[in-house]
Amino acid sequence: GRLATFFEHLVRTGRHLNATIENFNRAVGSLERQVVPGARRFSELGIQSKKPLQPPVQLATAARQPQQGKETDESRQGKDSGRDG
Repeated sequence: GRLATFFEHLVRTGRHLNATIENFNRAVGSLERQVVPGARRFSELGIQSKKPLQPPVQLATAARQPQQGKETDESRQGKDSGRDG
């Protein structure tokens, strides 16, 4: 039903986010191996950039997978805090 379809969409979105992060990190690696050394040569020749270059940082975070049918610690805490002791 609707819930299963929603979970399918959520899982697919997470996979795409992870693939995006992997591709971004590959691009950063390529930049570091191929582009930056060439840019250093320009600097050695006295050619300077008008703007300082800020290198991108590799991403280490992956998308969190939904816990189908399992309560998380956060969701249990939210339920417990709403109760009258």
